[in-house]
Amino acid sequence: LEATDIAASQEVIANLDNAYVRQMHIGPDGSLYFLEENFPNPQIEVSVVYCPDGPNPEVKRNLLSFVASTGTTRFSAMNNLADFWFDGLLYTLEKDTTEQLLCPGIPLTIEPECSGETYAWTTGATTRQIAAETPGTYRVSVTNGCFTLVETIIVSPGKAPSVQIEHAPVSEICDVLPLTLNALSDNAETFRWSTGDTLAAISITGGGTYRVTVTNSCGEATTQVTWPETPCCRVYSPNAFSPNLDGVNDVFKLEPFRCPFVNFRLRVFSRWGELLFETNDPAIGWNGHLKGKVLPQGHYIWLATYQLATDAPDRVRQEKGGIHLLR
Repeated sequence: LEATDIAASQEVIANLDNAYVRQMHIGPDGSLYFLEENFPNPQIEVSVVYCPDGPNPEVKRNLLSFVASTGTTRFSAMNNLADFWFDGLLYTLEKDTTEQLLCPGIPLTIEPECSGETYAWTTGATTRQIAAETPGTYRVSVTNGCFTLVETIIVSPGKAPSVQIEHAPVSEICDVLPLTLNALSDNAETFRWSTGDTLAAISITGGGTYRVTVTNSCGEATTQVTWPETPCCRVYSPNAFSPNLDGVNDVFKLEPFRCPFVNFRLRVFSRWGELLFETNDPAIGWNGHLKGKVLPQGHYIWLATYQLATDAPDRVRQEKGGIHLLR
């Protein structure tokens, strides 16, 4: 194989038996690609000479092959085959730009992702690794044999993260449960809550201390919120009752959970606003009667005002709802 059109390269580097060497093409990697036409079968092969202008060129045959159509014995051109072949490579070269953060007080060493025989940085350095002391764009030419690849590393100023916890206004924690806590940070890469969660937002169902730690490559930050862990009182109200004297759901009343009522008042009204029942004793419920008469099946309205034993002296709660009387 003679590359007769390349100056000072009149040297035999390979003998190709039973083949005609046809068109040649220099690829983006500096290698010499050529077509072989093998006979007697019309087999077309693409082969390559790696580093044709280097001290040790290397021939690799049959990178790909295909059978020529019937009656075809030769190809007239490569039609930029090597360029087409390297189109995918050139696309990936766009990814040879990487970004790193230069954190305050933390030395940063940068290096190319690929390895080679020699390195030439825009800073003048010729080592594989260099210290990036200031933000900016660093480029390095990596040469391996006859092929040189340029990598770009963009060093941006970094800072340790900051974080704060956002939530709905809380006067009494029990009044807003479940409560969503959002960890707000504009430069955090990871989140870690004291609950074990690793998302930016969590939902809590009780008081206590909730701590979140955020991190990035420059450091970490932690913040927390705390509410009393006293048990939350609840008031349960049924939506239906059946006063048929069977011992099950015969009366309608409100049931406190964990905390007793104080200053209690319950009233029941018809749909037209007529007062049907009233009591200040939470142990006494409505039996579906009015002045000893059985009221018909239907929907009724209730209104309750009360305090729980854990409430502040000046706090009065008010709730209302509907109850369905079944006959």
